[in-house]
Amino acid sequence: MNVNADQAATALAATLGADLILLSDVSGILDGKGQRIAEMTASKAEQLIDQGIITDGMIVKVNAALDAARALGRPVDIASWRHAEQLPALFNGTPIGTRILA
Repeated sequence: MNVNADQAATALAATLGADLILLSDVSGILDGKGQRIAEMTASKAEQLIDQGIITDGMIVKVNAALDAARALGRPVDIASWRHAEQLPALFNGTPIGTRILA
């Protein structure tokens, strides 16, 4: 059985009624110029995937985040694990990555 970690985290967050932060090696979803996108909707994600801006493993992560946001009924954040000192800001409502909206 092959279980995606993001899907497992979504199931755990749903069970616990917890917020979900998916970690990546980049600061969030990046636009065509390498700049972090603060918020992402399903339609915007689809557009960026079609344009080849979101690629490879980030497609899987974005789709997992969109599925999670819908399942949990609240936003999901994608942020970097490389700057762990910034993660507490998320708990104060300060976006540090990309917030995925259902």
